[in-house]
Amino acid sequence: MRFDTERTESLLAAFDALNAGGAVAAEDAGSPEALFAVGKALSEARQYAEAADYLERAAARLPTLAAPWIELGLLEMQAGRDLRAKDALQKAGALDPFNVRARNSLALVEEIGTYSELESEHFVVRYKPGVDEVLAGEMLPVLEAIYADVCGPEMFDHEPSVPTVIEVMPDHASFAVRITGMTQIHTMAAATGPVIAMEAPRSGPGNKAGPYDWARTVRHEYIHTVTLSRTRNRIPHWFTEAAAVWGEGLPRRAEWWTLLAQAYRTGTLFDMDTISLRFVRPIKPTDRTQAYAQGDWMYEYMVERFGVEAPLALMDLYAEGLSEQVAMERVLEISPERFFEDFKAWAHGELVDVGMMLGEGVPKLGELIPDPESVSREDVEASLAEHPGHPDLLRVAVQLELRDAGGEPTAGMVPVLERYVDACPVDPMPRRMLARLALEGQLGDAEGDSGKENLARAIEHLEFLDAREMRSPAYALALAERYAKLGRMDEAWAKAMRARMIAPFDAATREQAARIALLKGDLAAAEHELQALAVLEPDREIHTRRLEAIRAKMAG
Repeated sequence: MRFDTERTESLLAAFDALNAGGAVAAEDAGSPEALFAVGKALSEARQYAEAADYLERAAARLPTLAAPWIELGLLEMQAGRDLRAKDALQKAGALDPFNVRARNSLALVEEIGTYSELESEHFVVRYKPGVDEVLAGEMLPVLEAIYADVCGPEMFDHEPSVPTVIEVMPDHASFAVRITGMTQIHTMAAATGPVIAMEAPRSGPGNKAGPYDWARTVRHEYIHTVTLSRTRNRIPHWFTEAAAVWGEGLPRRAEWWTLLAQAYRTGTLFDMDTISLRFVRPIKPTDRTQAYAQGDWMYEYMVERFGVEAPLALMDLYAEGLSEQVAMERVLEISPERFFEDFKAWAHGELVDVGMMLGEGVPKLGELIPDPESVSREDVEASLAEHPGHPDLLRVAVQLELRDAGGEPTAGMVPVLERYVDACPVDPMPRRMLARLALEGQLGDAEGDSGKENLARAIEHLEFLDAREMRSPAYALALAERYAKLGRMDEAWAKAMRARMIAPFDAATREQAARIALLKGDLAAAEHELQALAVLEPDREIHTRRLEAIRAKMAG
């Protein structure tokens, strides 16, 4: 987006002249319409200071008009200037008491004024007093670690000029109003620049998000804060989302690989003119997800080909107001169209490498098995003898063996499962089966050294699954238990903390963390978990008794 203040002012003056039927001084012009339109457009582009100026000028033109005050109040909430937001929304409410967004937002900003705060060098955490203090009290060290990584020279090499406010909203409606003014929204966290709001990661009445990895989620949103700051909020939509997903530093999920492979095969990858639009105006139900996945993929390609500095150089040109076309031609020395075509050629190789597409000269599954419904295991084995690493054939082989075993994996399936892992390393299906078999002791004798081997093999596959899990602590808890059995207590504790990160309000997860802390001999950590349990379940006296016992032991 190009920002030309002089041209804007010239057009506004021309509008005023036309509106008045001749040339007039700006202060004498009557209609606020053009000023309001400019202010609203700048607000949507997150040019908060400039937008506020135009909206205030519009309000001054016609003080009885509610619209500029409503937009100004919502803008100030997005910018994190809550006192100014409250003032504007009160004026809006007096002029239009029936505007739902203004009424919702005013009620929320007044409630936020009662929240407690915790501060560190780079963050302010706001939360509603009560049970949310359990999470809020654990956030600052994690946030500072995120800051050190994200703002460092290996990533985005930029520090926002003011501390970032993290607001833990107690329920979905409050979170949604914080972002949109309405009580429904499709996500669990969002950044508006200097403010990141998140719904508390728990289940229960009023909460839609349920448990989720809040640290990974906030890291994603904080990258938005950093890239918006570096670009003066002038970064293309797809690019800030791509940077945020790439900056999570985690493996791509299987469903994203599937979606990307399908888009590549059908020629429906989004071009450079389309990808940003699909975030806000999807046509198919999968469009927004594809935009996230493809944006991350394109960012990965850009870093691999041009280096980690290239996206940062683009951001600096966006901050100057240059278009994507001009910025790419200067930094990458190719047009956006050429970048997209080169990306597609690279993407094909990526899909082949992970078994989501077949390499050159490899026959398609339909050529080897004309009728998959009636194929026998013998037919598949014969084809595999000629094409031993064929991912689609191996997938069919797994399905046939699973069918013959009544739908449950068996030890006899291990060879084909491991071959399929090698052929399609991004598919979690064989990993789940192998982890289950290992945990059941079906990969060998469960006693002695073989038992340890089973644990080690289970851990390998559980780690794969846990690295891609956002909403359940189950894999992390299973890993914590297995590491503890092997006496690897530091790793057991790390996984207990990973589980707690996903489900900080779940008592069972806290119980497991306390147990691992005791096994590790860390009484202070166990005390912390028991303190949290006493807040989460105040009617259970056992937490108080255990806490007293721990403190007595700590006192010697």
